[in-house]
Amino acid sequence: MKCDQCDQEATVHELRVVGGKKVERHLCERCARKQGIATQPQIAPVTPEMVQKYMQAVQQGAPPTAKPGAPGPLVKADTCPTCGLGYLEFRQSGLLGCADCYKAFEGQL
Repeated sequence: MKCDQCDQEATVHELRVVGGKKVERHLCERCARKQGIATQPQIAPVTPEMVQKYMQAVQQGAPPTAKPGAPGPLVKADTCPTCGLGYLEFRQSGLLGCADCYKAFEGQL
């Protein structure tokens, strides 16, 4: 896929919702940087403590939590209990139904 701004190969793909509609942009790294879009993914470092807690959870047969020390297992919700939006509906539209959707779909997001 070509960059929307030049003829280079697009390596940065941005999806935004503007006025209730999805707007996609496909940019090369150079054009993305010019527009202030981060081109390097921000990945949290894995610490030895995180690995140890994960391994302990796996050995005990419990699903690991999203963050070290976070309460309870990571649960995948099919629908938001507040507004009734289904996860598949969210994936198709790109829009969450309410503020509680963030918590309901936390595992998938």
